Amino acid sequence: MIPLAERLRDLERDVALERGDFELFALVLREDSPDRWDLVMAAPWLNPLAMDDYELLAREIRTRLDAEHARLISRIVILQQGDPALEAFLRFAQLEHGTYALENIVLGSMNIQRAILITSTPRLDRKRRQATNQKRRRP
Repeated sequence: MIPLAERLRDLERDVALERGDFELFALVLREDSPDRWDLVMAAPWLNPLAMDDYELLAREIRTRLDAEHARLISRIVILQQGDPALEAFLRFAQLEHGTYALENIVLGSMNIQRAILITSTPRLDRKRRQATNQKRRRP
């Protein structure tokens, strides 16, 4: 695993504890953007139209990553529920706070050289898991 993915996995875990779970948290290296990664994410509490959400995430990155690693991130992309790209990412793997690498894939019109999924959990699966955990806690 690349050091950037390791650092972002820790950041994702901490932000999820503070703000809420992510449905998707991934690093994406597009063919047209060599050596610069997109940080792609989706969460019920994130709004792709809210500048405050981008600022919050950028602040977390600046606070938690050194300048060398922060420079490797080209942009932050927030996907909204129902976005075909989100649905496509979620079909590749289901994991939380881990890493799963993909290489040479096409999502819609985007050619992806490499992607590293850190969290990929469809909301429905998360809701089922939470309901099961709540039932177990009852006496």
